[in-house]
Amino acid sequence: MHRSFSRHLWLVLRYAILNLEVIQAAISLAKQEGLLVSLDLASFEMVRKFKPPLMKLLESGNIDLCFANQDEATELQLT
Repeated sequence: MHRSFSRHLWLVLRYAILNLEVIQAAISLAKQEGLLVSLDLASFEMVRKFKPPLMKLLESGNIDLCFANQDEATELQLT
């Protein structure tokens, strides 16, 4: 069942590799409806363990706002 996002401005998500496909599908639907998308990075452990798919998601251009604490941001910068 598809529900419309028409009465909303933002889709707010929390990053989790276990439901990455659901996150991507939700982002796709939200963007089709003209919503902005925010992503909370959840924890530095999630960033560290699952950085490649996270970077792909962040670089997709579909994330309008990313919430990260200092530890999460530091993990993103490490190579």
